Amino acid sequence: MGAFLIFNTFSMLVAQRQRELAVLRALGASRRQVTGSVLADALVVGLLASGIGIALGLLVALGLLALVGTFGATLPAGPLVISTRTVLLSLVVGVVITAIAALLPARKASAFRPVEAMRAAAQSEGNLRRGTVIGAVLLVPGVDLLLVGLRGRLPLLGVGCILTFLAVAALAPLLSTPVARILGAPMTRRVPGRLGRLNAMRNPRRTATTAAALMIGLAMVGAVSLVGASAKASFATDVPAALGADLVVQQQGQGQGIPRGIARQLAALPEVARADGLHMDQAKVGASLTNVTTLPAGAVGRSMILKQVSGDVTALAPGRILVEQDEASRQALAVGSSVKVQMPRSEPRSYTVVGTYQANLLASKYLLDISAATGFATAEDSVLLLSRKPGVSTSALRAAVVSVTATLPSAVVRDRQELADSATSQIDTAMAFLNVLLLLSIGIAVLGIVNTLALSVIDRTRELGLLRAVGLSRGQTRRMITSESVLVAVFGALLGIGVGVGFGVALQRGLHDQGITVLAIPYGRLGLFVVAAAITGILAAVLPARRAARLDLLTAIGTT
Repeated sequence: MGAFLIFNTFSMLVAQRQRELAVLRALGASRRQVTGSVLADALVVGLLASGIGIALGLLVALGLLALVGTFGATLPAGPLVISTRTVLLSLVVGVVITAIAALLPARKASAFRPVEAMRAAAQSEGNLRRGTVIGAVLLVPGVDLLLVGLRGRLPLLGVGCILTFLAVAALAPLLSTPVARILGAPMTRRVPGRLGRLNAMRNPRRTATTAAALMIGLAMVGAVSLVGASAKASFATDVPAALGADLVVQQQGQGQGIPRGIARQLAALPEVARADGLHMDQAKVGASLTNVTTLPAGAVGRSMILKQVSGDVTALAPGRILVEQDEASRQALAVGSSVKVQMPRSEPRSYTVVGTYQANLLASKYLLDISAATGFATAEDSVLLLSRKPGVSTSALRAAVVSVTATLPSAVVRDRQELADSATSQIDTAMAFLNVLLLLSIGIAVLGIVNTLALSVIDRTRELGLLRAVGLSRGQTRRMITSESVLVAVFGALLGIGVGVGFGVALQRGLHDQGITVLAIPYGRLGLFVVAAAITGILAAVLPARRAARLDLLTAIGTT
């Protein structure tokens, strides 16, 4: 986002300095010298801005530390660590990104023909053919990799998202004029709105580049929102459907298990019909390391509900294995196939596939009988699934279970709905924290709009003076600049949300095997983002519009 802002700024500065640079060329400066002078400006700006950014980053870090506590998370106590590596890396990244973003404007500056440049105050916009070709070339492999990534190959999905985004950014100037024409149609009833619409339309490359930073931010926010909403919908639907037991006992905290003796104590309670221990660990299946789950054979169809695809999922027994449907397709496994599995503490052993099932949130891709857990690294259960006897209420079952699990301070007892609510609550927390970080990046986009409008006002000083001379009031001038800002912001928001929804859908499909099986698009939240973008455009125009309205009329007309 910073790179887009820097690129746009230097493009406009180079255009404004066209005559100056042309005079330097006429006096003997070479193309390399002109390019070097612009890059030198970029390096100085990058160094100063990076230093200020590091100082501001320390303040942001302090704020984030406090923010983590509000989300219920905890971090180890201690002072804020400021390492030399962090400072140096930030300086290098800031300077390098600034130099790279300014490289194309610098090359453009060196290409000015002295005589032609001294005759015109601004470089022509030129056609959009090059950007269109680049966008089309990037779009084809980007979409192709997205389609390949949808089959579960997440690295390719990520590369496809990046290429597709770059393609959209390259094609954005082609879209900015027709979109601005449509969005600005309601504004044409009054002169300021009509002029603001024309300003947004007449320089499509500048409009698209200004909107690009906001597009990036809202694309990320839109994708995160869609994946979060889909995960919540999936857990709310799939957890109750996958759980046949009445209660679940879990340990809070990473890596904590439940001692096997607890399951035996619970099974002896008069209120408990079944107490099935579910154990998860890593094992080598075939040639790859993956997660496997073990549980008592009789638990399938009772404590855990599996949606059978082929074979018989209730036929689980020692020497037999169940495989998740998509994993079976990837590994070319079918009922009757033999699979070699090696536990952390046992020798490799062959198992016969007796059934396949649809993805289940409580199970990994491979299910084995509980007897296989003797080869696991730990002897603790990951989860306990408890079913009540006929005539026993859930509250009575909970009371009996709590009396036993009281010896485990971090143990929690949940029913189906509470388990689903717990999962969705964790998603809300993670999404809220991510959105806070993404909002920081959107702040950069707002600065980009402010910066571009401010430079645009300087670039159009004489034009603004002439408009004032023919009767445009100060209030109308402010509304004209505000209209242009709103159009740019809404264009960026619509483009970003469109890209974000596309990425979000692709991510949801790619994460289908991880349990995100339901696609949920948060239309209300996405609509709020568009409204927020319009408000952002109004706020971003305050200072540039004020400057434009305060221009001295005679001085502005005399500007060349």
